Amino acid sequence: MIQVHEKPGVADDITIELLSNLSMTLDRFFAVFLVLSAVMLMVALYPLMLGLWPVMVIAVIHVALVGWCFRRAWRGNWARQIIHFGPETVTIRHATASDRWRLEWSVSWLRLTQALDKQGQAHVYLHWQGLKQEIGGFLPTQERQELQQLIKGILSKRTAWAT
Repeated sequence: MIQVHEKPGVADDITIELLSNLSMTLDRFFAVFLVLSAVMLMVALYPLMLGLWPVMVIAVIHVALVGWCFRRAWRGNWARQIIHFGPETVTIRHATASDRWRLEWSVSWLRLTQALDKQGQAHVYLHWQGLKQEIGGFLPTQERQELQQLIKGILSKRTAWAT
């Protein structure tokens, strides 16, 4: 998901926020997990009342494993990038569940490129003085193309490179 924020009254300050496309929020994901867990444990209650306690042990282990799998799946797909274009600099902040980093480059010699990988997927890169950084790599292809057009428009007024 791409969100653009501009400061009112300041034409040179533009912030682009990129969010990974998760179909569920963490709260909704947790609610689904609670419902699945409740159903599983209620099904295991009947054999427990008959004295078959190993069924409940297996149900509890199953709930723990499903919870662990849900957690890994959600954390593995959560990502956010914030790209702030100021009058003189561009700041890229990247955060995932396991990693955080920040770059700040001068916007005057910033260049935007696109490259295709082996599967034909387009990737968007910002270049500055021999350094290169992929932006929006976690976005779907169509949103990466929208991001490229958006940044191209922003950079057309700021960079010395012809776009």
